[in-house]
Amino acid sequence: MLNSCVVCRKRKIKCDRNPHSCRNCIHFGTSCVYTTVPRSELKRSATTLSHHDESSRTFTQTGLVRRRVPRSCVACQKSKAKCSGEQSCARCGKKGLTCRYAEQTSMSEPAPSRSIAATAPPSQTQQGSVPTWLGSAQLPSSHRVRALVDMYFAQVHTVRCLGFLHIPTFMDRFREDEALLADSSGLVYIMCALAAPFLYAKTVDSPESDPASGLRYHEAGRGWAASALQRVFANFGASTVDSLAVSVLVHEHLIRTGDHTKALLLSGMVARHVQILQLNLEHDDDTLCESAGSLPSETRESRRRLFWACYLQDALIECGIDQLKLISSDDARLQLPCREEDFLRGRPCVTETLGAGTLLPSAVGARGAREAVDNLDLRAYYIRAMALRSSILRYVKHIDGDEPWDALGGSQFQRLEKRLAALEQSIPHALRMSSGNTYLYKSSGRLNLYYGLHILLAQTWTDLYRVGVAGLVFPSSATARLRQNAPVEFRRRCHQTCADQATLIAGLLEGLYKCHRESMIDMPYAINAQVCSSTLVTTLASARAVDEAGFLPSYTESEYRRMLRLNLVMLQHMQQYMKVDAFAESASQALKHFECIVQRQEAGLSNGKESTTEAGHPSHFSLDYILNPLGVFPIARTQARDKHIPERFASARSTVNTERAAVSHSTQEYTGERREVTEAGSLWDWDAQLPLLESMDYPTFLDDAFLSEQGLGLGNTNGFY
Repeated sequence: MLNSCVVCRKRKIKCDRNPHSCRNCIHFGTSCVYTTVPRSELKRSATTLSHHDESSRTFTQTGLVRRRVPRSCVACQKSKAKCSGEQSCARCGKKGLTCRYAEQTSMSEPAPSRSIAATAPPSQTQQGSVPTWLGSAQLPSSHRVRALVDMYFAQVHTVRCLGFLHIPTFMDRFREDEALLADSSGLVYIMCALAAPFLYAKTVDSPESDPASGLRYHEAGRGWAASALQRVFANFGASTVDSLAVSVLVHEHLIRTGDHTKALLLSGMVARHVQILQLNLEHDDDTLCESAGSLPSETRESRRRLFWACYLQDALIECGIDQLKLISSDDARLQLPCREEDFLRGRPCVTETLGAGTLLPSAVGARGAREAVDNLDLRAYYIRAMALRSSILRYVKHIDGDEPWDALGGSQFQRLEKRLAALEQSIPHALRMSSGNTYLYKSSGRLNLYYGLHILLAQTWTDLYRVGVAGLVFPSSATARLRQNAPVEFRRRCHQTCADQATLIAGLLEGLYKCHRESMIDMPYAINAQVCSSTLVTTLASARAVDEAGFLPSYTESEYRRMLRLNLVMLQHMQQYMKVDAFAESASQALKHFECIVQRQEAGLSNGKESTTEAGHPSHFSLDYILNPLGVFPIARTQARDKHIPERFASARSTVNTERAAVSHSTQEYTGERREVTEAGSLWDWDAQLPLLESMDYPTFLDDAFLSEQGLGLGNTNGFY
């Protein structure tokens, strides 16, 4: 049997004799060592240490770092309060006071702040470097951890379906500081990591800092995320809900910081974890928790929300590709999330399942079953929209033989269109876009999900109708036959719908940016802004290429330009909080392509006709041929060292280099000012003119060199992962 550890023996306190580290040593933050040295020897060494004045000011007789500091700031001395002794103490930071020490009167005073995050040294925030405590792999003091946890619940918990933690239960579980700092699951670590960029942003002098300043808030918290990832693998094989929740949040952090390879691999582990726990099923048939000893309502709802978070995570990766799908909507046999108030209060209720109007067999006839649709949360409609979008993306990638303009209404396109219209109509008035609802959701901190639902619906309409627009399904030859055979009215409707929905998305993004820009710190918003820009430019070019009047709504060039520039500004703002450099560059290139189109129009030069040449088929299939290069899977592919290299289509190979050089030349000369075009360009050949990765999805206007050299293939160079 082990003796007590050295620290406990010196302090003469009870030791739990844990072989790895006792609870006391975890609390003191020191290494736990067991030895057979007699107590007299330990006492002699402690006496020797105490004879050194300088050491005794820093360390206690037991060898621990002295917690009680030998100085207090002026403000704490005047109020006779306990001071933490830091360069800017915790009490002054909490009360917004100027923290100054008697021996530091010559130093400049830091700007007052109401945030605990202001305890970082002023020199660090002014230089833009991450404060030391925000870059550490160890958790900071408990008051800072609680500030980070509060920031997490304000900024991350409300995103999509990440709100699976029951806040009252969490707070009760970590009520004591010892439990908070001794978390072995990694949950507190990853919550702090996700909140760190937002807290770091508050340490800079101006909250409206210029994106061009080079500040990258997403560098903060990487150490805590690495510690959480280590705990995920330390608990590998422990199939618990806690370990799955940590994995989901670590995946979210990896996506935000641009490490898509680890994120993709971790998503596979999450999907298998879901299968082991069978979270796709209700825990039992007692939905209303009426039986004795039944699982509490908040625990049931937390499990449901965790499953739907995993489902949305998988849907974001698979993008309509069955080969990448690991969590199927057909296997989801549980309720959709209930209203947030019912979840927080622990009130059991019946809600619908993924299919509209459907209930679980055990819930049919149960008390409150008639109000099932009224009990649905905003997240429930977001999940339904995402499930329908996956079906539409799958249709677009397998459109062969379908005629969307079928007069009898029997085409798959028309069936999907009816489902999308029905989903849009099913949204209650309390969840629809209006100024009153906007400020209600702003007051509750749920703008991210509120705007996200309506942007997702608009994006899904674009996903469906892009089949009639050249360049929005790549390669253009994939839908060339459909466009050649389609009636003019159908093609006009496709162009108008894509332009209208892209304009709607641009307006919604602008509204969120002006209302509360921190709420748009979420990867789907970066994708939406980039796709919106590419859709606007490509739809405009396609309409002018077919030379048909009335193919586009009557938007002026200045309105197009304003939307494109705003998308770029918003992406540059998101670039500070997430690694979305490629998305911002894509939006920048889309703006330059728009200016080229306008200049050619003013110079009387034709934008040409779209190419209808059939692309050659590769000898073997790869998902690189059909996915957007800015998706999770393609970016993860660029970060792989040993990989299959996609083939180039033979029809495009002969012209792609010449055309890309022409576009590159015109975009390099672009200075933001409108100028005359002096050179005649070639015809608009979609498979060659747009600098894309061949056979991808939405246009990115990025060439292969940028995608491989501008950070996508470099992985995480910070050293934590």
